[in-house]
Amino acid sequence: MKNIELDMLKDLKKQLKDNLLVYVTINYYFVKIMSRFLKFSNRLVNTAFIKRVDIEPDKYTLFLISNHHTGITMFGSGFIRPAEDIVWASKIDHPESYKIIDDWINHMPN
Repeated sequence: MKNIELDMLKDLKKQLKDNLLVYVTINYYFVKIMSRFLKFSNRLVNTAFIKRVDIEPDKYTLFLISNHHTGITMFGSGFIRPAEDIVWASKIDHPESYKIIDDWINHMPN
């Protein structure tokens, strides 16, 4: 009877260890996925959709990829272009957002 209890305890220990490993792995990937977002006061920006960043003295402008398009077609000709979403932050007007973008840029790998 004692061998069965010992085996059950070993199995329980292994299951707990495996569950802890799964929890740590899920938590790691959650943090990695969530770190791809910049959190501002009124929005979250997925960094995968940033097309370009203009860096000016005391101002950052983020140009985002958009699924929206604008244009005109008439009689088989015209133009279609993507509509750009723009997020900007200046050091004077939006200091918190400016700091978030500044930290993100400064912590990028070279």
